[in-house]
Amino acid sequence: MIQKKILFATMPMDGHFNPLTGIAMHFKAKGHDVRWYCSQTYEEKLQKLGIHLYSYQRAMDVNSENLHTLYPEISKLKGPKGIRYAFEKLFLNNIENHYIDIKEIYDNKFEFDLFFCDSAFYALQIINEKIGKPVYVVNPGPMLEISRDTPPNFVGLTPAKTMLGKKFHQIMRIFMDKMIFTEGMKLLNNMRKSQGLPPYDGSFWNISADYSTLFFQSGIPEFEYHRSDLNPKVRFTGALLPYKKISDHSFKYTEKLNQYEKVILISQGTIDNKDQNKLIIPALEALKEQNYLLLVATGNINTDGLRKKYSLPNIII
Repeated sequence: MIQKKILFATMPMDGHFNPLTGIAMHFKAKGHDVRWYCSQTYEEKLQKLGIHLYSYQRAMDVNSENLHTLYPEISKLKGPKGIRYAFEKLFLNNIENHYIDIKEIYDNKFEFDLFFCDSAFYALQIINEKIGKPVYVVNPGPMLEISRDTPPNFVGLTPAKTMLGKKFHQIMRIFMDKMIFTEGMKLLNNMRKSQGLPPYDGSFWNISADYSTLFFQSGIPEFEYHRSDLNPKVRFTGALLPYKKISDHSFKYTEKLNQYEKVILISQGTIDNKDQNKLIIPALEALKEQNYLLLVATGNINTDGLRKKYSLPNIII
């Protein structure tokens, strides 16, 4: 087997970093040279995995821990304004600097053969076009690529069943994209221009799939709304779990899985998870007396406090 040089790159949030560690360690176990471009905050984790870290140089380290310190105004913004602001500060502003960092790595330190990144690492677009190596995208969250069969993202709607309903969703999506992404897409295209690339006129939500060699989607097709126009690059992976050494400990909640009508996972993600009154607590209050097994993923925020408050047999925190 020919050894490959593989560079991983992720946004500096646990929910974007952790799911890719299992893939990276699989390649490492096969004898490939695996390295990682990410925030300095993940140095200890990568050291334990035996993976070399290339930390941000030009790129600004904006993560879930320092977001509200760097941008205190973000907590006051709600709805579309909040989405637009977070989109620009978290995901857009660093695109060109991420690319320049990685080009420096490629030219002078590690001429990688394959590039893996999470789906929110939008510098993948320029890396695909300028460096030209295969780009494999891993999406650890819900699929966000637009489809004629699905409603706009983040509005809490289910797919329309009528032509009129689908038309309404299409118009709504166009309106939301203009309201949220107009300025951001100007910024993106200014970065592209400075790198000698033509403007991108597609949907922001399609960047990750459009510029991937293959797009690995966490979960199974049944976890997603049906898409008759599903991108042919998409491959469903099943569970994308963080790397963990083989353990002899059995799963102690196995018996509980068959005792309840439903098993419900409650998570507030790894970015906006400090105020649990936004989602976790209301969900627990609404569902705690139902015949449901509630699994709560806290992202290491107030775990002990929630366990004390919700010490019920049908709640696992």
